[in-house]
Amino acid sequence: HGLRKASQTRGGILAGGSPTSAVGALVASLLGYDYGVIGAALDSIRSFFHVSESEMGWLVAIFTLFSVIACPISGLLGDFFGRKTMLGAASVIAACGTLLCAAATSYTVLVAGRAITGFGVGAGIAQAPIYLAELAPVHERGFHSTQIEVYLNFGMVLGFVTGLLTVRLGSPMDFRVMCGLGVLPTLFLMALLPQAPESPRWLLSRGLDSEARNALHSAGVPEQEAQQTMLEMRRELAEEQRTSWGLLQHLSETATYQSFAVTIGLSICVAFSGVDVITYYSGALLQASGLDDETDLRCCLVLMGIIKTFMVVLGSLTIDIVGRRPLLMASCAGMSCAGFLLLVPGLCSRYVPFTLAGIMSSLGCFGFGLGPSYYTMISEVWPTHMRSAGSSWSNAVTNILSCMIQCSFYTAVQFMSLAGTISLFAACSMLSVFLVHYTIPETSGRSLEEINSTRRQSLVDLSLQGVGELSRRQSQAAVFSAQSWQPGSHSAAWQQHTSDEEHLTQLHKR
Repeated sequence: HGLRKASQTRGGILAGGSPTSAVGALVASLLGYDYGVIGAALDSIRSFFHVSESEMGWLVAIFTLFSVIACPISGLLGDFFGRKTMLGAASVIAACGTLLCAAATSYTVLVAGRAITGFGVGAGIAQAPIYLAELAPVHERGFHSTQIEVYLNFGMVLGFVTGLLTVRLGSPMDFRVMCGLGVLPTLFLMALLPQAPESPRWLLSRGLDSEARNALHSAGVPEQEAQQTMLEMRRELAEEQRTSWGLLQHLSETATYQSFAVTIGLSICVAFSGVDVITYYSGALLQASGLDDETDLRCCLVLMGIIKTFMVVLGSLTIDIVGRRPLLMASCAGMSCAGFLLLVPGLCSRYVPFTLAGIMSSLGCFGFGLGPSYYTMISEVWPTHMRSAGSSWSNAVTNILSCMIQCSFYTAVQFMSLAGTISLFAACSMLSVFLVHYTIPETSGRSLEEINSTRRQSLVDLSLQGVGELSRRQSQAAVFSAQSWQPGSHSAAWQQHTSDEEHLTQLHKR
């Protein structure tokens, strides 16, 4: 019943009816399209440019490397210029890099084009989860944030389909057409950008109260929730301005260490699951199992993309119902079982159905939990003043780990064999189940300000003020909250609630 209700109330977003979700997530389709294009075009690029295996590894990894460089830059600029502005700038940069790849006449030019594209995509991916999380209603935040993974997989399917349709063009026309069509998502993004609102939390941090309220309303947040969200944002911003002394002060806070620990744990789970290797080198894995026909190979890639996209959509509909942690643990366990029981036996026996089933199961399990939950949680666990920078650095750490794995993949295969390398990733996925269980908190059903407040209280308040004082203040807050929502029977409390809101507004403006 919960799934049916979710699909009914959110179908408009899946159908593209929400400019907010589309703008925030379209940049992810560029990353997904790159997965699909490179997976289908590696042989064509290798034969046309006559490059070695190590050069092919760098061609794949340079995209991720420049995404790493772009993430912290985008985080700092996003706090200054706004989330929406950075998404527009990122799409322009990615479009230029995509066109350069399509027109490449040498290996060096192709690498440069992928570097520029990676920079643009990295800058956009750093802002997209923040933008969606800051605009979404509390009980639908997980769904909105998972649209990044939905669009990413939709872009990957488009890349695989394009590879299938261009298989008869031959090298180099096939990869030129595939790269050139990658500019279409950026054009859609730039067309939708004027209709989308700016992040209300960023607007409020700039003193634009009315614009922030209008942004919440345009994103579909109910009036009562919008009022409560505005009050919580003012309280949080006022507290930050009263107690903070710059970035170094924030970095020294215990709560910041907690956020770092959570996001680093998620980055390790994502990178060492091997999903990038399985996605980028899916064609090579199938060829190693004995699938030689190019048309059949690209048909298998399309089927894999469709399966993963379906699982991502299913995960986006259940993430606010089931929670983040259960999906994360089920996803990691599923990827481990798929690797040990299907993918590794298929590679050892050169049996294509086992290998194909293992790849689809691994990507499906990742899409159901680990992929969407990662983008959702890295934007939830940071406070407003650190959210852009913190989320960007989290993406940077993930990209650094992924880049290291991509660059060392061929070396690992030479020492351990292909089946041995995949076994290592499957073992890491199993260990990730325990990592999630012991280090990752549950964040569903709470506002961003509530998550931040709970995180601060759990360590800072307990260590500095004691359990008794914390319990007393929490009890007073609970009583006041209960009274403040009954204006008829407790008019004095209601007036006090209103005056507190006005006081926080004046304090924030000062």
